Amino acid sequence: MILVSAKAQEDNLGDVIIREAHVDWLSGVGAPVVSSRGVSESYMAVFDLPPGAATQNREIQLLWSLVRRRRSVLVFAPGEQLLADTPGGLAKVVVNLIASGLVRLRGGAVIKVGRGYRGAGRIAVALERLQLRLCTAAWSRDSAAPSMFPGMNLMPDIALASSHLAGPVYPGIERRGSFAFALRSDRAHYRQQFTAVLEACRSASSATPLGVVQVGRDETLVSGLADDLDTEPLNWRGDHLNQLRRVVDAYDRSSFVVSDRLHVLLFAARRGCVPIGYESGSSDKLRKQLRTIGLDHLVLDPEGAPERASEIIANIELHRSEVMAAVETARASLDRVRDEVSAIVSETVEPVRSLSRDG
Repeated sequence: MILVSAKAQEDNLGDVIIREAHVDWLSGVGAPVVSSRGVSESYMAVFDLPPGAATQNREIQLLWSLVRRRRSVLVFAPGEQLLADTPGGLAKVVVNLIASGLVRLRGGAVIKVGRGYRGAGRIAVALERLQLRLCTAAWSRDSAAPSMFPGMNLMPDIALASSHLAGPVYPGIERRGSFAFALRSDRAHYRQQFTAVLEACRSASSATPLGVVQVGRDETLVSGLADDLDTEPLNWRGDHLNQLRRVVDAYDRSSFVVSDRLHVLLFAARRGCVPIGYESGSSDKLRKQLRTIGLDHLVLDPEGAPERASEIIANIELHRSEVMAAVETARASLDRVRDEVSAIVSETVEPVRSLSRDG
């Protein structure tokens, strides 16, 4: 039996897609039982589950099934993990550590796939290092992770492996008369600076700005930015699958995208749209993540951002070729990671029994 978790942020298509790709990887070695606790039918419709797969929302029972079975496989789901010395943060790391230990004691395997890290709480980092020692294999999407956690492997973000982003990519500018943008809802205080970058992009490209809502909570801010630019936003309409299709179509029609959201940039890059990252404040998340696939030079620093954006746009077709080559290299790397994960699962249990849980 394969037990996997689909749970992520309900309104974030990036989080949904990395879980979808993660479940798809594990579906390749059997028909999973998918933990769908707290998520809607619209959310689950994004997942193309194989025949025989089942969904259920009893998370405690799933964890109990994991620890009482011999030779099960615990796969920690992709996404960002907060390393904070707070009661909640430490409790999560301790639970992960205990679960990993129990699985290994009963002859099982523990795998971490596509982790990103935020924060550096001293106790949380120490506990995470202990847990990683119990892992059969571990990969991070964060280029800074190996320096914090020696022995951890790097992998591109698993979103690039999603079948929902696949299909023919239009390499040229024939149908790319727009440029897309999005800004995190909690970065509203950067609205004026971000608008200046968008104005520079419009002047440099003569393309039409298009605000894209890939995360539901960003809609108010993205709509406001669209009003500032006298253009239309692509607000959330319909269910998750419908909005995902609309977002992909928007990137197919855009020459480039400007955003401080990682998965906006990655979705767009997968569709041949040049991702221009906007690193707001002191954050370096985008640079760390995009360095893994060799595109960190397309991230703007706040100082001089309009000028640097204009420079990128002046060579946009050269950068598009570069992005498409980087994406193909990343996807080949992801195929190798998928093969390694499948081999570990297949070799550990017969028949396969695994659990993927949030961390």
